[in-house]
Amino acid sequence: MTKRKRTHLCLTLTTLVLLLSIPVHPAPAGAFEIVPVTDDDRSDAFPSVSGPHIAWQTCDGEDWEIVYYRDEPEEGSGEPAEPVLITDDSFDDMHPVVSPDGADGARIAWFKFDGADDEVYLYETASASIRRISNRSHDDRHPHLAGDLLVWQGSDGAQGGEGDQGGGGADEEIFVHDIALDETVQVTWNSYRDRSPRTDGTTVVWRGDPGGEGLWAIYAWDPVSGVTRRLSWTGGDCWSPTVEGRWVAWYGRDGGESGDMEVYLYDLLAETGQQVTSNRDDDSRIVLHDGRLLWRTCGPGVGMPGHNFLTLLDIATDERWRITITGTTEIYEFSVDGIWVAISVFEEVRVEGKTRKDSEVFVYNVQGETLTQLSDNLTPDRLACISGDRVVWIGSDGIDGEVMMAVLPATGRQNQSRSQALPGNAITGGSASNNFEPQP
Repeated sequence: MTKRKRTHLCLTLTTLVLLLSIPVHPAPAGAFEIVPVTDDDRSDAFPSVSGPHIAWQTCDGEDWEIVYYRDEPEEGSGEPAEPVLITDDSFDDMHPVVSPDGADGARIAWFKFDGADDEVYLYETASASIRRISNRSHDDRHPHLAGDLLVWQGSDGAQGGEGDQGGGGADEEIFVHDIALDETVQVTWNSYRDRSPRTDGTTVVWRGDPGGEGLWAIYAWDPVSGVTRRLSWTGGDCWSPTVEGRWVAWYGRDGGESGDMEVYLYDLLAETGQQVTSNRDDDSRIVLHDGRLLWRTCGPGVGMPGHNFLTLLDIATDERWRITITGTTEIYEFSVDGIWVAISVFEEVRVEGKTRKDSEVFVYNVQGETLTQLSDNLTPDRLACISGDRVVWIGSDGIDGEVMMAVLPATGRQNQSRSQALPGNAITGGSASNNFEPQP
């Protein structure tokens, strides 16, 4: 995994439409430092970033392995660091998530097939060691971590009702591991499916299917009290819960199985919920970070102006920004940190007289009201995620996937925490990766 030298690329300003009438200021050419993190013959995928810490999975020609890279010079030499291959085995190691360890290092969690079933593993940079966290005879998958909490969903071997698309589904439960105490707790014990756990280091949220009929609800668990409570109040299917401090957000149908998707927000401190959107379009794929909520709106005319855009909500002030990239077929993946929003889009391009889909990466500056295109080529650029002043995504050298990074200008470092923690709890450092659930 050879690391390329850093280069500077000129960037293109794309039309930006705001919900508020604010003038658009062009970003200075060359202000963004583009860094190809990898340049090898391996296929790289599913990046996760937290400050200088970056993790992804790479294919060695036979199976997937986990790679860690710290985007800081080596101590002593001052030379750029090299990516570290964490795993090197004959099984698939999948979907890494990276989070700061509270000191100067990072923790990385992923799941791996061990020859019998999938298990959850943890790597800590401080000790450069791997620990197997789960050890059961059923699949444990899709970990997420923040602070000292590592959460995942695990099958108990039973059937749990109808699947998301109408087929059968395994009965899965929610597990939480306290890294500092080295203790694991099974949070749910029921006969239905519990999936999509997320944590901010103090609270655990997930979605469950209590009726076994595919009408999912949102739940939260407090590790201190051990109390679980249901947060959602609509009769529609709920998806992708996320938590930060006092806020829990998700999206779901606004009535039964036939309603459109709307965005919901719950205040754990006040124990009240609200419906954030109310329209005939689908509002989905939410991201909650630094007191701001970001989601995508798609209507019947996807790809048409006004029917494929992002909305960024400042929860404290209720100020909203609408971000539309003209000419795109679909805004797909996105994340937010401070004043920056990273966006992956699909667009139609003409190549040799034929129309085909391409994907590119953009970044939007909330403070400067500017949208800048980071990639501009005829190869896929996907899975954009942001943390601090780094945007990471998967590009292509025309043969396989490569990890790319853009270093944002100095203004991007002014990401002061604006979130409100629960009483007695601290907001822990977060991470970004693209783990959106499939659309219903």
